Amino acid sequence: MKLIYLIFQTFSLFSSFMVVNLSNSIYSVLFLILSFVNLSGILFLFGVDFLTFIFLIVYIGAIAILFLFVIMMLNVKLEHNKIIFKIGGPIISLILGVLIYQFIIYQNIYIELDLFNENYLIWLIQYYYLNNIEILGLILYTNYIFLFLVSSLILLIAMIGSIVMTIYQKKNIFKQEILFQTNKQLVDSIKFIKIR
Repeated sequence: MKLIYLIFQTFSLFSSFMVVNLSNSIYSVLFLILSFVNLSGILFLFGVDFLTFIFLIVYIGAIAILFLFVIMMLNVKLEHNKIIFKIGGPIISLILGVLIYQFIIYQNIYIELDLFNENYLIWLIQYYYLNNIEILGLILYTNYIFLFLVSSLILLIAMIGSIVMTIYQKKNIFKQEILFQTNKQLVDSIKFIKIR
């Protein structure tokens, strides 16, 4: 369990580092999605199931995809031959690697993680025989159904708005007008000119 937690933690640190330091904004958004996936995996290991699914649905499904739409709409000219770290790249990578390694060693030696012990007692399961998702689902769909429908409607409007914003027509595009072409007569299209 600790190995899986350390894998998620390392990938989340790496992906958040790449979000900040990449020059290509589309790749930055993709690494942002990867960092959200890793953080939701960490939350799932901690036993917070509902927040895990909220991270996956809201942050990845709505916000990160909206960022991706907006960045793809912008005409960003990329410099393909530009290297981010020309001089200090290996030095910065070495320092960050040493810091991450020291953090992992410190966490394994000096911090006792009681979250991975399976001896603690969850009172909701003992009394109601339900897990977190079932209890939150019952509360959400009974007491807060109006707010749930309003929030889903807001997300639907945001999705439709992002799709409408990406569909735009350029003014300099040549296209055929079929009605004008079928109504054109031979007299209107060919002109005979007398030279003499």
